[in-house]
Amino acid sequence: MNSREKKKKFLKIINMSQVPVVWRDANYDWIKDRFVGHTAEDYYRFRDHLYADFNYLQGLDDLGCIQFAGGYPSNLHDEINNFSIISGVLARSEEFDLIHAHDWLTYPAGVHAKMVSGKPLCIHVHATDFDRSRGKVNPTVYSIEKNGMDHADCIMCVSEHTRQTVIHQYHQDPRKCVAMHNAVYPLSQELQDIVPNKNPKEKIITGSYNEQLSTTFSRGVRNDIMERKASKDKIVYCDIFPNTRIKKGQSAANLWSLEGQHISYLATSPGGTVTGFGASLMIIDDIVKNAEEAMNETTLESHWTWFTNTMLSRLEKGGKVIIIATRWNTKDLSGRAIDHYKSIGVPVRLVTEKALQDDGTMLCDEVLDRAAYDLIVKTMGREIVEANYNQRPIDLVGRLYNLGFQTYKSLPVDDKGQSVVEEICAYIDTADRGDDYLCCIIYALYRQQAYVLDVYFTKEGMEVTEPEVAKRLYEHKVNKAYIESNNGGRGFGRSVERILREKHHWYRTYIDLFSQSRNKKARILSSATWCQSNIKFPIGWEVNFAEFYGDVMGYQKEGKMAHDDAEDCLAGIYDRTGRGALFSFT
Repeated sequence: MNSREKKKKFLKIINMSQVPVVWRDANYDWIKDRFVGHTAEDYYRFRDHLYADFNYLQGLDDLGCIQFAGGYPSNLHDEINNFSIISGVLARSEEFDLIHAHDWLTYPAGVHAKMVSGKPLCIHVHATDFDRSRGKVNPTVYSIEKNGMDHADCIMCVSEHTRQTVIHQYHQDPRKCVAMHNAVYPLSQELQDIVPNKNPKEKIITGSYNEQLSTTFSRGVRNDIMERKASKDKIVYCDIFPNTRIKKGQSAANLWSLEGQHISYLATSPGGTVTGFGASLMIIDDIVKNAEEAMNETTLESHWTWFTNTMLSRLEKGGKVIIIATRWNTKDLSGRAIDHYKSIGVPVRLVTEKALQDDGTMLCDEVLDRAAYDLIVKTMGREIVEANYNQRPIDLVGRLYNLGFQTYKSLPVDDKGQSVVEEICAYIDTADRGDDYLCCIIYALYRQQAYVLDVYFTKEGMEVTEPEVAKRLYEHKVNKAYIESNNGGRGFGRSVERILREKHHWYRTYIDLFSQSRNKKARILSSATWCQSNIKFPIGWEVNFAEFYGDVMGYQKEGKMAHDDAEDCLAGIYDRTGRGALFSFT
């Protein structure tokens, strides 16, 4: 056989959407024209190995194949099950020696293939639901992960931390769990030539929310220093610091020293002791355990007292403090430390990394892509996600819209199914400054209640927003558009009206340009109750209008907010609908 034929034998990629799970009497030529990378013979061979009646499945095409949505759809668990059904067909049809399930979404398929074929199963664990949820495990996801691990002959973990989670949280045999680190490129010679800035007299204290977490981190640092080279291809600590060693007799997991030093490292937590220890470097890591603690003022106050009275008393002259945390609350340890040090003129360096960037892209798609992020939002809730992933403190007690907004599935109709919508309106707040948002809310009115149809919330310039707003007004057949004419709003409104007529040939939208003289903050606060009772958003608005949702649900009753454009728009709907209704004499 030639080299090309050998390559074909080495690797065979099968499109799971071209594997039949239901018998169909399909024409050979029709299959041949439809399949890419497969042959009609493949189709018939797969069809011959069907083992059950799956006609009840949704999403079947004319060839009896399942079409997948891709990404992380709302019916994710259905698609996971469908994938496992297909794997059963393939396991009966193909010759192979090993099954590899790459992540938890494929574990059921791997287990099914093993049950059918009897071949060994290897699963890959990139992260567990304990990592993704920060301990608030989804029972369904956990059961899928554990079932895959229980049936696996080998469990490959991307780190020792992940391996320990698999062993202790999923109760797996350590003998079948292997830490296989993600591959890295060898260090360049330029980096290898850097002379390390060593300070063997550094004294470090770390603090976490409990002793176990703090000790686990301390143990990891100690073990890295103690690790001896076992492979010439693996760089370890002693390659870079060959003369640094742990002092014998002083190597406890939470308290240890380097040779020649009294104490080098102490791990502690609130309630733990630091008496008699000094520190040149203090690291506070994840002192708030969960959202419940973050909203408990007594707990937050105890953290601050522990930090100021206990920890800072051990910090030596010239010492540095590093606080690593999820920003749950404006009054958490991080927030109070920032305010305190700034007030006394001590320089503070604030590093904030948001999973969802301002431009809508993700910080690192390889770790968390947008589809996975949107799924997490649906599972955890927008408020928790904003804190966990975007470092936006959300004080639940202080939120203006603390009751939440009503939602609707469909617009109101009469007994005959005919729409009873009275008119379609839009309220538009143009951007006052360069960093402000333009907010356009299009809504249907019925009995003085607003059913939101669309939200346009953006920082784009007028060259983008003017045609986009005009387009949306036309598409929704808006009857009235209220545009605040303050600060350039009048020119914006005239441009939108012109684009409606010249480009869309639409003359039925009345543009109402008006000046807003009432205090914005007062308008927002006074309208909040009415808005939550009478403005209804379509189901799923927290995903479809994500940025708008995050802005609105994070808005605080007190204090100065970075932006209030979305809230101003909601107040505008109240002014044009609810407030007017209060003074109606009909």
